[in-house]
Amino acid sequence: MKKITDILLALTLATLALTAISCEENEPEITGIEPFFRIKFINQDSISTLNDSIAIINAELEAIADSLVVIDTLENRDEDADFSENKEALNAYKKLLNEDKTELNAIITLINSGKVQVTSVRAQNGIATLVYEDSLSLYRLPLNTNADFSRFIVTIDDQEYSLDAYYTREIREEERYVVIKAYDFNIPDYTQFDSLKISQRDSTNFSSNEATATAYF
Repeated sequence: MKKITDILLALTLATLALTAISCEENEPEITGIEPFFRIKFINQDSISTLNDSIAIINAELEAIADSLVVIDTLENRDEDADFSENKEALNAYKKLLNEDKTELNAIITLINSGKVQVTSVRAQNGIATLVYEDSLSLYRLPLNTNADFSRFIVTIDDQEYSLDAYYTREIREEERYVVIKAYDFNIPDYTQFDSLKISQRDSTNFSSNEATATAYF
């Protein structure tokens, strides 16, 4: 009788152990991944300066085109007239201007890509200061999971800029993982930046993870 009791006890313990393991396997895990948003920085002041330079070049090119038309008219009126040196000089200058214009447009394209050297990003919510050694086109900033607000101090060329992000936190279970999501994401307040806009793929609940902010300075 004792042997039967021992066997039943052993089976019961084994069943309990298997049940515990099964519960452990089904229990969702916390990912530890914070909600975030992406941001790019555009040096709008530099673009404006470059566009002014391109406008000056375009005016010079128009003046050269007008001069070449006048020379052609004079040559048609007088077959003995020789303006070849003038035309060569104007065309050489035109070539230099177009090369400068191409270079300036390339710089504008680079700036518009958002590739900027950000020195650091300091979050006023306990998140460690992020320091960057290389320039990037897109920066990924983590949000504070303990509040519905995150303030960031961005340093670019020794100039400090700030931006305040607001959102609504939600804890969700996805594929056996517990994750924290930030919805209704917005950045209504910022300083030193000329302007800031947000593009969202998700037009329903504005998840921060799908948001890209563009800050112009």
